[in-house]
Amino acid sequence: MATASINDAIKYYELFKTLQAKKQAEDETFEPLHIACIFSPPTQALASENDSTNDKNVKDIKQLQDGLPQEKADNQVEPEKKKAALIAIITDYIRPSFRC
Repeated sequence: MATASINDAIKYYELFKTLQAKKQAEDETFEPLHIACIFSPPTQALASENDSTNDKNVKDIKQLQDGLPQEKADNQVEPEKKKAALIAIITDYIRPSFRC
């Protein structure tokens, strides 16, 4: 699914996760979907980490965002919140909280 903004993607991710947890609590045979959500992290939040590997990542992300003006604009608002959301989403994807 594509969304109009990063905030919308985060909201949908959280909604799907909540609905699946509720469904799993109601029905132990329910097999939850493995949910993923991806967007470019805010470069200003990464730039503060200050290491050479990260500098290359920031340059690469800035180059990608030049072609994605909406994503670049979205990341100007609450960049630390978006960075934290992306870390949580990736962590959930790597180590799902649902039993499989």
